[in-house]
Amino acid sequence: MEINRSNLKSRILSLILVCAVSISARAEGLRFVVVQPGYPGSTLDAAGFLQKLGGYLEKKTGIKGFHGTYYNKTKPVLAALKGPSSAALETKTEGKIALGVVSVGFYLEHRRTFGMKALLESKPKDNFVVVARSGDVQNPSQLKGEPVAGGPLHERLYLERIVFAKRAESKAEESAEKKAQSMDIGSWRLAPTLRASRALRSLVRRKKYRAVVLTGTDYRVLSQLYRAKTLEKIAESEYYPPALVVAFGKATEEALLSAEETKEVEEAFLGLSRDPEGKGILETMGAEGFAAIQAGWLRELEGNFDAQSEEK
Repeated sequence: MEINRSNLKSRILSLILVCAVSISARAEGLRFVVVQPGYPGSTLDAAGFLQKLGGYLEKKTGIKGFHGTYYNKTKPVLAALKGPSSAALETKTEGKIALGVVSVGFYLEHRRTFGMKALLESKPKDNFVVVARSGDVQNPSQLKGEPVAGGPLHERLYLERIVFAKRAESKAEESAEKKAQSMDIGSWRLAPTLRASRALRSLVRRKKYRAVVLTGTDYRVLSQLYRAKTLEKIAESEYYPPALVVAFGKATEEALLSAEETKEVEEAFLGLSRDPEGKGILETMGAEGFAAIQAGWLRELEGNFDAQSEEK
């Protein structure tokens, strides 16, 4: 068989370039992100935790160079995922983001843009709660045009399309009671916040807000600080995983993690609940562990989210 030397040379050069890009990216380290819009804290506050998690992943997977960043607002992490700044490129201080522990809302809204593949879900599941001053709001429909605060409001689309979405019942069949209980979040005057406790104080003491949206975990903790007759729960959602472990990047030659490495990462997260060091990391995260995702549930969730996008 005759070999076309020109084609062979071209293929070899292409392979060298692909390898060079991969080696360069890996030399800069593998970045991971923890994305929880609306949660408290900062990257500086989370530095110790991120270092522990990165070290744990390195030890359990054998992959060197993990370093992470915590984000509780969407805009900065989107900028980071789109690529390092020119200054970072010049100093070689930033590698590409390979992994993430992200909220379900962030995954649903941005999974296609950044080629996210959901690997695992955190447990236990949590829900969302809407509270108001006792006796002030009889049903959520009364919040139209009213100021409503809350950390979860950083992910408005997730709340609208999934968490507090209307269920499959036609408007003609919808009872007056269900109409009153339905939530048109788009009609609220939204005040996203990173300080749930401050929002509750403003609700109860200064009456700055008409209602506050909380995670179920925050509700159970913060509601204990107020008298039983001070706050009233006016709505609550079903339960969802607070976070998903995801891999970024489509399955191409530019993927930073191979299939084998991705499997190692999964095993590392699954093993967190089985050793003392891992349990300490989970305690900081407020989680009990990670588990496999039910593929059917995830497909349904993605379909429901995307369907509402197409309707609009």
